[in-house]
Amino acid sequence: HARALRFAALGQVLMAATFFDEAVLCYQHAEAAEPAEKRWPYLRGHALLKRGDRAGAIAAFERTLALQPYVPALVWLGDMYLDTGQVDRAQAAYARAVSMLPASAAAHFGAGRAALAPGSHAEAITHLEDALRLAPDATAINYPLAMAYRAAGNRAQAESLLQRRGSRVPALDDEVLREADVTLASAVSLEGIGMQALRRQDWKAAVEAYQRAVDLAPADPSPRYWLATALFA
Repeated sequence: HARALRFAALGQVLMAATFFDEAVLCYQHAEAAEPAEKRWPYLRGHALLKRGDRAGAIAAFERTLALQPYVPALVWLGDMYLDTGQVDRAQAAYARAVSMLPASAAAHFGAGRAALAPGSHAEAITHLEDALRLAPDATAINYPLAMAYRAAGNRAQAESLLQRRGSRVPALDDEVLREADVTLASAVSLEGIGMQALRRQDWKAAVEAYQRAVDLAPADPSPRYWLATALFA
């Protein structure tokens, strides 16, 4: 478990530094160390998505769900399916997310868009109205909802919604990503930041990172070793 956490923490640092290939590798090592943990393939999926590998992200999110049902993974998987034209699979993923968490505006938003694609306008309106009720500030809902109303013959409602369209999507409460962001303040992640600084010969940044790591984990000899290395350099 500790080994997996260290690989995952380094992966998150690399993600923040936009080293997506290396982050994917770190999450693969975390999975190898702890294969039954859903977080590692889920985070690997996000790293693959950042890299532009949608097929890889789909496989990673599917692996996540094979380990444990998780609403954010279902929503992201539905998005990937929808973006790649796999509408039936998208509908199934969103439907499962809605059944698990009916109060998720993001799940309803996805379900509504997936219903709109094959022309199920009444179903799309139901889900998108639910999404708008749950997240009234999510202006991105207005456009697909307008298209659904227009297709259903309600042009007045469609025009009203089009005037309020925007780009803010419903928030997705994602515990795994939230916890991963916290690791950026950990001693392990700061060691990773220091290592990157050493490699580019930025001694000042390396010393600062390792000093913060020592402050966070004074009993751990590893950051002290690397701090000494940075100071010597």
